[in-house]
Amino acid sequence: FALIAFHATHVLIGGFALVLTYIVAQRQAETIVPDLMVHQTVWFWYFVVAVWIVLYITLFWI
Repeated sequence: FALIAFHATHVLIGGFALVLTYIVAQRQAETIVPDLMVHQTVWFWYFVVAVWIVLYITLFWI
């Protein structure tokens, strides 16, 4: 049960973090900045999401 609770908590935290990063990314994209900067920001958020997924899978299988 503790393991299930741990994973549920992790999913909630992960989901919240993803939503938060998405909102921040949207706000940054709306700000008038050079196209290159927006492009780099978008790739940065993709990287953040990828890291979250890897962390989740790693913790889930361990």
